Formats: sequence, structure tokens, C-alpha cells
Amino acid sequence: RNCDWSSDVCSSDLFFEKNNWIFGYGLNYIFASNVENSKMEQTVVGANFNEKGKRTDSLMKTKAEISQYVLVEIKKSDTELLEDKPYRSGCWQPSSDLSGAVIQIQKTAFEFIKNSTNISDKIKNQKGDFTGEEIYKIKPKTYVVCGNLKSLANNEDKIKCFEMYRNSLSYPEIIIYDELFE
Repeated sequence: RNCDWSSDVCSSDLFFEKNNWIFGYGLNYIFASNVENSKMEQTVVGANFNEKGKRTDSLMKTKAEISQYVLVEIKKSDTELLEDKPYRSGCWQPSSDLSGAVIQIQKTAFEFIKNSTNISDKIKNQKGDFTGEEIYKIKPKTYVVCGNLKSLANNEDKIKCFEMYRNSLSYPEIIIYDELFE
């Protein structure tokens, strides 16, 4: 629970690579895993002469008879959730890092779907052989993992404002590091 995310033992990259089940377990009860045993971080939209590419911190799939893609943006555990000062009395707005992460994963998912000619991918293994698995690209689930609840502690207005913001989003779901450990 009291992991120092700056250490090698608890680095978020290694932690999530070894515990990728976290992005499915208990989150709407949809279990997720890596796509064809690949690394989590993947380029999902390729760059060309006229457009920038898009990379996601974690490209996963739901584990079901009909699988769907899951895209995850992972920020640091010390990412601020809210701005330093209230916007108005008692009104705390999301930090630029949090709102930036939200739009980043939304844009990545949008480009991921937009640039696809098919509604699904037939998956190949590392040798190039089809595995028989098909993963759909119909509005993939998206998550942002960032921050900690320490920054909201002892301030009811901050807690309310953060939860109202988070609960108003359906795409992506925001998950706080503290919540993962609980």
C-alpha cells in the first residue's frame, strides 16, 4: 500500500506490466489481458507523412467470447488531481495534467477507431499466423490511472468536486493509485 513509485520495485511500468489483471478485475467486472502476449505499451495509430501517430500506455483486450479493446493512459502517482487554487469559492477544477490525460486517451481512442477500416482485428501471433482470436474496435473501454487521494484529504469541497468530475465522465474511467491498492 505504501509503495514508493519512484523506486525500481514499485515503478508503475513494471507494476502494471506484472499485474495487468488490475484493469479488468473489479472494474465493471470485465477481465482484461494483454493482446497476444505483447507488451502493454503499443502504437495504435501509425504516423505517416501527413499525420502524427498515437501510442497508448496499455493496449489490452477484454477476456470474453467477444473481445473488445481496452486503452489505458498511465500517469504518475503524484499527478495532481485538482488545480492549486479554487476556480470560484468551493469550486475546484481538474488539474491540467488530469484533464490533459482525459483528452489524450479520448483522442487516442478516437483516432484508433477512425483510422480503422474494419470493426475488428483478426489477431496474429509473433510468427504472423492467425490465432483464431478476433478483437472488436467498437468504442473501446478507456481508463486513466493517476494521482493519489492524499491531495484531497481533509477538504470536503475538493472531494466533492473531484468525484463530480470523475462521475460525469463515462469515457474514460479515472482510477486513482490509492484505489488500486485497496
